[in-house]
Amino acid sequence: MIGNQDIGDTLGTRTAALAFMNGVSNGWYPGDFTDWHARDLRASGRLRPSCDEGPVDFVEPGVGRVSLVDDLSDLPLRARLETMARLFLGVVSAHTRVLTALRGLVASHRVDFVQNAYHAGRLVRTRQELGWYVALGPDDALSECVLALFAADYLNHSEDYLHGMGVCRHCGRIRFGKGLRFRTLCDFHGSQWLAHQQRVLPSRGHIAGGAAVHTDTRL
Repeated sequence: MIGNQDIGDTLGTRTAALAFMNGVSNGWYPGDFTDWHARDLRASGRLRPSCDEGPVDFVEPGVGRVSLVDDLSDLPLRARLETMARLFLGVVSAHTRVLTALRGLVASHRVDFVQNAYHAGRLVRTRQELGWYVALGPDDALSECVLALFAADYLNHSEDYLHGMGVCRHCGRIRFGKGLRFRTLCDFHGSQWLAHQQRVLPSRGHIAGGAAVHTDTRL
């Protein structure tokens, strides 16, 4: 629960958020998402449980409320397919919303998602006031839960986001580290872009003095 959380939780929010983003990008199965939801939201104490005794679920704008079923094989075929489709749609929609917010941060240092999480009460100072942790409600959208994880990490480690974060505009890969060659391309797509530039630029005319193609970290 919230009262038991302390500075230790501020160290795991990035790991939890990246686990969701990378998992969806890599093609999570329903059970993979259910395990993440149980481990990184519920068991961690970040997500406050619902007052009723109904099944565990999540909500996402445009999709609605989606139940998390422990064993999909227990459902009749039609119900199983419908549940899987809604879960897939909700998870992918959340992934897209989060990716859009992070790309906005990289492109223009927009931190709307941090401000939104703070004003919605999803970010709370630790008892020692040395950092921030996440406090989520059962009706918070899945995308807002993941964005709150990133928002807490941003407040605890803002320099990593402002100067050491990259989000590939092609594959959506998220990276942290100093000296990134590109901010909006991963290493693979960045190498492809450089190879393309090296092929195209000579065809536009000789470059005076044989000037090399420079890497722009804003790309």
